[in-house]
Amino acid sequence: MEISIVEKVIEQLKSLPQELQWRVFEFTRALVTSTPHGVSGAQLLRFAGTILRMK
Repeated sequence: MEISIVEKVIEQLKSLPQELQWRVFEFTRALVTSTPHGVSGAQLLRFAGTILRMK
């Protein structure tokens, strides 16, 4: 059975001092609440090849 990523992170986290554990927690919480920015690839398809044609 392969160990999951979460289990690997927890094992590493256990060896950190409590201050660093809090930093990891805050970072993961920020990741969960963040929203992705940008445009989907489908929206960019109309520009495909444009840069090459400008040469």
